[in-house]
Amino acid sequence: MKGLVVVFLLLSHICFAQHGPIIESSMPRECYAYSLDLFTKKDTAYAHLSADLMKPNTKTIYVLKTKHVTDLPGEINGYKIKCVDADSNKKLLYTEQTENGAVILYLDRMQRLNLQTNTVVMMPVQMYKKGKKPKVGFENRGYTTLYFFDGPINMFRFERTVYFDYRQPMVKN
Repeated sequence: MKGLVVVFLLLSHICFAQHGPIIESSMPRECYAYSLDLFTKKDTAYAHLSADLMKPNTKTIYVLKTKHVTDLPGEINGYKIKCVDADSNKKLLYTEQTENGAVILYLDRMQRLNLQTNTVVMMPVQMYKKGKKPKVGFENRGYTTLYFFDGPINMFRFERTVYFDYRQPMVKN
């Protein structure tokens, strides 16, 4: 009888129990899309990199598919966004970049130290030919964008972005 009373008392807690926020699934699309949104606007922190890469005739931004980046919005700020597999589309990417001025980006997330942060890495990709075959080359510059998980609203929020450029020589003190 005592067991039955305990079950009835705990029944409301069991029925209305909820899982914690599923941070992993709420993160990728929104954070990657916001990073691309910053990249395509002319007056943001990404303006330095986008001015280098975006030509006046650029209409398409290709994003390389990775484990975490598989689905992005079709259009952001007037630019078509296409997720492509680099290994099977090397000729297409080379042609689009050299003839049509398309921008190719590598987007991925860095290993997270805790569940409260997410860091998106954005690096430009340069297609080049080695012999007759097109190859994929990653530039040594780009941006890392940090997002913090805001528990009360159950979303990641933009914190800051940092430009990195390893092409410049290191200064020793």
